[in-house]
Amino acid sequence: MTLARGPRAIIFDFNGVILDDETWHYEALAGVLRDEGLALSRDTYDADFLGVDDEDCFRRAWTGAGREVPTSVESLDLVARKAASYMRMARGGWALFPGVADTLRRLAALIPLAINSGALRSEIAEVLSQFGLADLFVAVIAGDEHPHSKPHPEGYLLALDALRRAPGLADLPGDACLAIEDAPNGLRAARAAGMRTLGVTSSCAEPILKPLADAVLPGLEGQSLGSLTALLGPW
Repeated sequence: MTLARGPRAIIFDFNGVILDDETWHYEALAGVLRDEGLALSRDTYDADFLGVDDEDCFRRAWTGAGREVPTSVESLDLVARKAASYMRMARGGWALFPGVADTLRRLAALIPLAINSGALRSEIAEVLSQFGLADLFVAVIAGDEHPHSKPHPEGYLLALDALRRAPGLADLPGDACLAIEDAPNGLRAARAAGMRTLGVTSSCAEPILKPLADAVLPGLEGQSLGSLTALLGPW
């Protein structure tokens, strides 16, 4: 029996897929906005801000309120205040989603992995170091290191370029990659980069993700390259 050929690389969103911290991101963002006289409900956050980097979150909030977008100096201050609030919450201890560390180790033993996240590089690096996961990823694309936020495909295209520098992947096409996301904006970004998509329902319900994902799962616990290939079908 010939096994179906699966993805040649997998690119993970970080918050809401690997790290269980979207509530902290929401509360930190909402707190800064509240100080600026703006309200942000969790429903609005889930629909419009999930997967979006901090700078773009503030830009969207200001635009939605009919305000002129923050200047570069104002934006730096807003992002720093939000990051400080998030880090205060994180001091209580980060938590990965159940089983995700084991799944990442199984996958990394077989194919290259990367991260494409709207989170700050410092936040991602600290979590990966704490849980001993840093060596599992060929590349990490962070939201504070390029100008375009999801649903723009730039982060995924940068991850693809980085993966192509891994041994044997110089010819890696976008459609040989699987992107795993918890939010519509992330799925849109991956699809715009020509990648296959898997949604996880940690932040959004299946009916919200299903139109944008090739498949949807409640999480990554117990998954393997074989099970993901069987779920998604051959590449």
